[in-house]
Amino acid sequence: MIQFNNEQYRAVMHRDGPMLVLAGPGTGKTAVIVGRTLHLIRDEHVDPGNILVLTFSRAAAIQMQSRFIKTANIPYPVTFGTFHAIFYHILKRQGMYRTGTILTGDKKSDILKKVSQRTGAAFHNDPGMVSHMIECISFKKTDNTRFIEKMTDEERSALDLVYDVYVEQCRKEGFIDFDDMINECLKALSKNDKILDKWRERYRYILVDEFQSANKKSSLFLRII
Repeated sequence: MIQFNNEQYRAVMHRDGPMLVLAGPGTGKTAVIVGRTLHLIRDEHVDPGNILVLTFSRAAAIQMQSRFIKTANIPYPVTFGTFHAIFYHILKRQGMYRTGTILTGDKKSDILKKVSQRTGAAFHNDPGMVSHMIECISFKKTDNTRFIEKMTDEERSALDLVYDVYVEQCRKEGFIDFDDMINECLKALSKNDKILDKWRERYRYILVDEFQSANKKSSLFLRII
């Protein structure tokens, strides 16, 4: 049985509506999430299939799920996963993408090198610049203005040259990356009420670990759903 202090207990017993828990390292965040999930299932009679627990790494999701199952001693069908995993799950269930369409790091580099040559950006022979431009493309897709503002004029000019062409080439070849997943997922949820209602009904309770790591798009997903 997990033992909680007064503040942890308040978080665990919260029933409906948004709740923000501020806690530092080693203060029992995982225990609170596990305890709250069990409280919802056992005391509030929430269907375990209606609960989604989100983390920011696959390892953390596996660890959280393992701890939950060990504590519950019953394999309740609660969904544990990363933001990207749930974005892809939604897209795949809606028939929008299939296994094998996710861009690998090597494939990103190959496409970007060809785009660099074609557009005259001419950094295809510089592995460091290729990697950096992949990072820049990612931040642009996720509207990370803080990062974009720190770019040099040379970097910004290169990004302007390759961005649209790179995105279009990936689309033509049928690939998506992790950033595309959230953009496509948000588009589907915001433009189709039937899809939105389906997933709102499925995940009626969403618990997020390390929420401060969420970017703008991830936060928007939580507000929409």
